[in-house]
Amino acid sequence: ATSVTYEKVDGKANITAEFAANPGKESYDYATIYPASGYVSATGLDKVTLSLPAVQTMAEDSYDPNADLMVSEVVATSAQPAEAQMVSFTRMAAVVKMTLKNFTLEAGDQVEQVIFTAEGKTLAGTITADLAKPNGFAAAEGVDNVTVNTTSSSDVYFTVLPATLEAGDAYTITVLTGKKIYIKMGTVPEGKSLVFEAGMVTRFGVDMAEVEPIDKWVLVRDASTLAEGDI
Repeated sequence: ATSVTYEKVDGKANITAEFAANPGKESYDYATIYPASGYVSATGLDKVTLSLPAVQTMAEDSYDPNADLMVSEVVATSAQPAEAQMVSFTRMAAVVKMTLKNFTLEAGDQVEQVIFTAEGKTLAGTITADLAKPNGFAAAEGVDNVTVNTTSSSDVYFTVLPATLEAGDAYTITVLTGKKIYIKMGTVPEGKSLVFEAGMVTRFGVDMAEVEPIDKWVLVRDASTLAEGDI
């Protein structure tokens, strides 16, 4: 598209896209990707690189809308359309609601970030997809953690790429506050699994009762980079 505008009318998304005239083709195929930042590159609709951010900023009682990676079904026409086309979206990511249980902060302290890590799993990063069958994507460059910017000390919402933690798989929850760092390490119990499925919401709780905080280190520039007068 040469330009795209978006508006919400009566609770519905209206997307207006303009394309340069391109007559004489046998077919015209269109797909929509949301959010725009989720698009990285494409060599065709059958090979598109998309991205799910590893750093997300939680909305109020909800996940980061910029981490709600979605693609529409491909609209195929025999001519460039001049009238509205209905499009249906599918979510590429799984939505997670993680509840921090028995978590009490010191007076005057506040959560700043929560990091969820699952070693060996691809939770965020870039993927390569065929938009005609987007849920069969392959991970390109992935990371095993998601960092959530939030002040919530209870429910933490974020999105991840589809993954399954089987019994025995390890995970780590790191909570950074203004004063402390809390680290909870655990494994999925025998006979259980933690499934993150595209388009679905996974809810689970983490007991922080016995987690002892450690003092938060403040990072400073290496002394070799300081110029006279910096101190």
